[in-house]
Amino acid sequence: LHLPDEDGAADQYLQMCKYLKNAGYSHYEISNFAKRGKESRHNLKYWKLEDYLGIGPSAHSFLDGKRFFYDRNLNEFIKGASPLPDGEGGNEEERVMLALRLSEGLKISLTPSLAKKCDLLSKCGLLNMKDGFISLTDKGMLLSNSIITEILEQEGLI
Repeated sequence: LHLPDEDGAADQYLQMCKYLKNAGYSHYEISNFAKRGKESRHNLKYWKLEDYLGIGPSAHSFLDGKRFFYDRNLNEFIKGASPLPDGEGGNEEERVMLALRLSEGLKISLTPSLAKKCDLLSKCGLLNMKDGFISLTDKGMLLSNSIITEILEQEGLI
């Protein structure tokens, strides 16, 4: 296979984003596009930290701020094995990280230092700021991990 280098892949990604938007698709989540009203409700539950229940071997759940899962062994599941705890969820760090995966972004109060950081990211074409929300641009989604880390650090969450 003759695959593009990182710059070539980024160019293809941005070209694909433009093509899909011109075709009437919304880039509603970092790795998904859909026609308006056809977004994956399943995925949005994860990104919005809403409760979800998984049933069956290997199924994962998030209820009342707790994560748990079932072992992947079908026979144990059939015998009625209890789910296994998988830690807490829904803290502020996770809320910020997940909200910035969505095109609607994160409603946030900008401290002076965070406002300065966000303004710089906006001038670089990586971030949108509107009506108390910040969100990543298509170009920003290419660098999402770094941008999210900067915002979390700026807010003292990591």
